[in-house]
Amino acid sequence: MIALTAVRGVIRKGAPEVTLKGDPTAAPSPVVFAVFRGGKRIAERVLTWPTDFAFDGEPGEGRARLPDTAALEPFAGIKPEASGKGLKRGPEWQLVRLFPSTRAEFEAAWYKRKGRLPDRETLQFSARQVTAHYPLDEADRAIAAVVQGYAAIDLADAGLMEEAAGALRRQIDRMEGVPATGLLRTDGVHQTASMYMALWQVLLSLGRFDEVVTALDDYIAHLRTHQSPFGRVVFNGCCSMLLRTDIHARRGEVEAARALASACGRYYVENMLNLEQKSQWFKETRRAHDASGMALEIVERLEAKKPALSPAVVLEAAHRLFDPRAAEALSRRYETFCAAQRAAA
Repeated sequence: MIALTAVRGVIRKGAPEVTLKGDPTAAPSPVVFAVFRGGKRIAERVLTWPTDFAFDGEPGEGRARLPDTAALEPFAGIKPEASGKGLKRGPEWQLVRLFPSTRAEFEAAWYKRKGRLPDRETLQFSARQVTAHYPLDEADRAIAAVVQGYAAIDLADAGLMEEAAGALRRQIDRMEGVPATGLLRTDGVHQTASMYMALWQVLLSLGRFDEVVTALDDYIAHLRTHQSPFGRVVFNGCCSMLLRTDIHARRGEVEAARALASACGRYYVENMLNLEQKSQWFKETRRAHDASGMALEIVERLEAKKPALSPAVVLEAAHRLFDPRAAEALSRRYETFCAAQRAAA
């Protein structure tokens, strides 16, 4: 029996990529990769060790991509076997929890950040499967759509961002009628706001500037008709109104900038009065407070004919990205947009 260990299993370029460790000089032997969905074995893919593997990493580690898996989507996990027995899988084997078949599975894999797959590309693939195939709950799909969008931005993959923008738009449309439950993960108002926030950042990352403005306007229209007990909604809303105020100002739309900055301040104050008394919500509204103040400062500078705040300063106050490289790329996109506004003025 050949001695193999499953070192790593991730998604790369939309397909499973596996890394096994063993003797690269061993006689050729089949390795079966069982594909599962809903606890059932739905298919197998077979590779031959060592001939189908590339040995371009650590000594004894061979890497390969599993063929023809797109037709099997959605699949929940992949387990490697040799000689009829499962291989030992290391902590980097992340081809698990890729698609939930029950709401309990979704909650375990998605509700808390620490429960999500750590590899960004694998998580993005899992989110794409959920938004494309998961039938059980619209609020659950909304959570996955948000993750799909932010992960695509972090990966700087235009194709994935295009897919994510489509998924976010479709899911926003599907949220009509999803009630405001007052519970963070199931509240329709909260989930819709989160998707709009992700959408404009995806569109800005793609350089689709007219669509960014449309998404911001649609988002603000949503905020005007809904109040929320969640600090995250207030934070996202104020940050988005800040950015739209800045765009108005750079286009010389003084009255529109003034009106929106005032609306941003009122939105912050009114929602703070309704905010549930939890430390988490108050901590999350710190940036909402700063964003509201910055929106007013933008208008004050415009009226006093003072230099505008730099695009980088405004964007830094508005975005929700955690990856520094993604945030820097988004800032460059916004600077390009602002330069176009100056040229057109």
